[in-house]
Amino acid sequence: MLQAINISKTYSDNTKAVDGISFNFIKGNSYSIIGPSGCGKSTFLLMAAGFLKPTSGRFLIDGNQINKPYDKSVTILQNFGLLPWYTVYDNVALGLKIKGFKKNEIKLKVNDALSMMGLLEFKDYYPSQLSGGMRQKVAFGRVFALKPNIVFLDEPLSSLDALNREKMQDFLLNLWKMEKFMMIIITHSIEEAVFLGKEILVFSNRPAKLVKVIKNESVGDINYRKTSEFFEKCKSVREFIEL
Repeated sequence: MLQAINISKTYSDNTKAVDGISFNFIKGNSYSIIGPSGCGKSTFLLMAAGFLKPTSGRFLIDGNQINKPYDKSVTILQNFGLLPWYTVYDNVALGLKIKGFKKNEIKLKVNDALSMMGLLEFKDYYPSQLSGGMRQKVAFGRVFALKPNIVFLDEPLSSLDALNREKMQDFLLNLWKMEKFMMIIITHSIEEAVFLGKEILVFSNRPAKLVKVIKNESVGDINYRKTSEFFEKCKSVREFIEL
């Protein structure tokens, strides 16, 4: 369990970004966080991931306070976090190298991840030689190779066109179902929030407050977008964002 206990964040210029958010994130579940642009969603996520410290309140993992990034978590940002001078293979292997895995273990894990992503034949390519969707798959490959318990994602699909975005949503959903990690994704897209989040956290405008938690039990069905329930859920989320 990841617990947010009365989390607030005020920056040095006295701008309050997050105000008193408490919530329990459960192992293996998926969560979407949505709210107005600039409301403080990314600030909250970076605190949950251990990259920023709350001004007040605390995050706990299984009862232990988070003071730095959790070893069994990974964070994917909007720019995918790929090193342009590294090949696909080396980018996927980076986290394993940092964590001290042996060379033969790294090779097995990276090749396994690349096969899962459909990228094995591109392992010697550089990010500049790949499409946006393929670069996103490389970032996801790094996730798969590390076998994390928690994956934090900050607008990971925002740079993709509509068609590729849906394809990558399908891909991410299947990866989550297969690997059973906790997924916490920030998005500005109501449809994406509903398609990927088993629970949808709606934040208010800055400072971010937790306005509503919407249960979304049909997540996991690849055909969910085509159902009337999906459209009704999107309508419900939109209503709370516009409050």
